[in-house]
Amino acid sequence: MKYVIYLIIIKGKYTESALDLEAQREMCKKFVREQGSHEFHEFIDKGYSEAVSMQKRPSLLRAIDSLIEGDFLVIDKRNRLGSDIIVNAMIESAVIRKKAKLVLACGDVRNDDEPTSFLMKRMMGAFSEYERLIIGASSRLALQVKKSRNERVGYIPYGFGLHQDGVHLKLDDEELFNINLMKQLTIDGFSLRQIAQHMNNCKRFNRNGLWNHVSLSRVMKGK
Repeated sequence: MKYVIYLIIIKGKYTESALDLEAQREMCKKFVREQGSHEFHEFIDKGYSEAVSMQKRPSLLRAIDSLIEGDFLVIDKRNRLGSDIIVNAMIESAVIRKKAKLVLACGDVRNDDEPTSFLMKRMMGAFSEYERLIIGASSRLALQVKKSRNERVGYIPYGFGLHQDGVHLKLDDEELFNINLMKQLTIDGFSLRQIAQHMNNCKRFNRNGLWNHVSLSRVMKGK
């Protein structure tokens, strides 16, 4: 029997990732010590989305692959598995097939196979998924509101510039001229590669330098 600790840093979620990683590690190590052991194997995934599938977390796959009958896969909290209840169920199923057990170091749910514990695990997973959906919907609504107010949302589209207030967008006459020129050349029958070459020859460059057919296509599609 051995203890396998799985740690993960969610991309963009923790500003102090090193501190969060150490907090996870200490909680899991404390659990292992409470079980009367001081030996464990550690696996870490860094910079992944909390909704990403288990197949895309290399260290998680290695952690599960290392399990044998009677082993324990230790995580500090249930949300380290992810925010998708289907992904969570797949991970738990993979651990069970190894005849091992997934345990939570935080103690939020009893680490046993009693029906009540099983139900609580599923309920917590469902609540986590619901919370993720609510946050996602709220974020999309906030972005729509910002767009309706002509406020900046991430990357500034070609043809626009940023107003002095640092929030609102304004039309960029030079870039709009370039877009109209590209459209006219398309109407005249020129290919994207020919248009890109023409723009570069006229020194009407892209923001990042020379045009190519890919960057030109994105701008003309409004991306």
